[in-house]
Amino acid sequence: MSTRSDDALIALRKIQRMTELASKRLAQTAGLTPSQMTVLRMLNEQGEISAGRVAEATQLKHATITSLVDKLEARGLIARRARLAEPAACG
Repeated sequence: MSTRSDDALIALRKIQRMTELASKRLAQTAGLTPSQMTVLRMLNEQGEISAGRVAEATQLKHATITSLVDKLEARGLIARRARLAEPAACG
């Protein structure tokens, strides 16, 4: 790799690290865990999303996501909606 490529990679790593630190500080200030911030970010970006999809995207267990959602809901940061059942296939 060229020096220019190396410099670009180093700069990207620094930006990523600074973003992670800023996110952690924001979470601390808001009294949220990094995982809770991740869930809120996903909801903000994607809109309504199932807990299962959040679990897949974050690679956290479904039970962990349920606990996170319970805490966020208790703080009034999100509202949970029941999913309608899929109609049974006829045949």
